[in-house]
Amino acid sequence: MASVDDRRKSNPSITEIRERINTRSKLHTWARKSGSHEDWKAFADLRREIKQSIRHAEREYFTQKVITNKGNTYSLWKIIRPALPSKSSQRPQHTRDTDVLANEFNRCFISVGQEVAKKSTELANQHGLQYNNPTPQVTLTSQQAQRDEGEK
Repeated sequence: MASVDDRRKSNPSITEIRERINTRSKLHTWARKSGSHEDWKAFADLRREIKQSIRHAEREYFTQKVITNKGNTYSLWKIIRPALPSKSSQRPQHTRDTDVLANEFNRCFISVGQEVAKKSTELANQHGLQYNNPTPQVTLTSQQAQRDEGEK
């Protein structure tokens, strides 16, 4: 079980929770060894309480710091920045060619559009409404389809 990383947010109130964190770690070890439902429940309950306590302590800490430095924007931003979530530096990785992926999406959207048009025509006919909007036929060229099939 991982412990709280103090370097992330310097909050003196969290140090008061350390003893409960140690107890939680011991409960986790005991629950893993015993496999007892009651031990796991005790561990989960304490874990939930600790998370709530940490969130509450952080909220109080940052609120107090903001109130103390109300007129100083430089200090406010020094307080706010560590409280903000860090951005992920990893970009999404695509394992497929983007053209193939785009054409698969196109096929999906084309089929959805055709299905909706068909159902709306059926619904209009069912209720005796006039519906004079023909369904446009959209298809990929054979060259695009062959290229996509070859890349799968």
